[in-house]
Amino acid sequence: MSKLIILFGAPGSGKGTQAKKITEKLGFIHISTGDILRREVQNKSNLGKEIENIIISGKLVNDDLIQKLIVKNINFDKNYILDGFPRNLKQAEFLDRFIFENKEKELEIRKVLYLNLPEAEIIKRILGRRICSNCKKEYNVLLHKIDNNNCLLCNSQLEIRKDDNEKAIKKRIDVYFKETSLLIDYYKQKNLLLDIDANDTIENISSYIFANIGKI
Repeated sequence: MSKLIILFGAPGSGKGTQAKKITEKLGFIHISTGDILRREVQNKSNLGKEIENIIISGKLVNDDLIQKLIVKNINFDKNYILDGFPRNLKQAEFLDRFIFENKEKELEIRKVLYLNLPEAEIIKRILGRRICSNCKKEYNVLLHKIDNNNCLLCNSQLEIRKDDNEKAIKKRIDVYFKETSLLIDYYKQKNLLLDIDANDTIENISSYIFANIGKI
């Protein structure tokens, strides 16, 4: 049986960091909608250019496109962490239909991890994010000691992501609280939700997750 862990929370709540820890410990494959979309942008395809303009404006890529990209990346003989999907009720219902329509292949959601973070902390964390212009390693000035704004691995210049400006951030947060937060009740009713205090250290959050997800 293929198992799914869904990981969701506001931008800057630490989804990527915790997904990496789960991947390392449990051997799940990490599917990040952000990574999938950024790969399209880096390929400089027409679709990538369209996606880049949407992201820079602070808007979200439409549901149909995201759903197609997710389905394309799922094999039924592996286990996955879905990071950033579903992001709203329409996508959650699509995922349920997709699982039902492929029930003979035995795909199942085992846990939904919600990284709960106050709005003020969300903004502070996002404004602190940096990415290497060369090797693409990600940093946060709140967590990493960075000298001369250079990458610790390859010494290249660090950059601020184009969508990490205050105007775009506030748009993303507004959309998040309007749409994505509705997933809390949806997965609570299915008895799948684990509500996690994301305003804590990385180590404490990780320990709490592994203590509460059971024998997945």
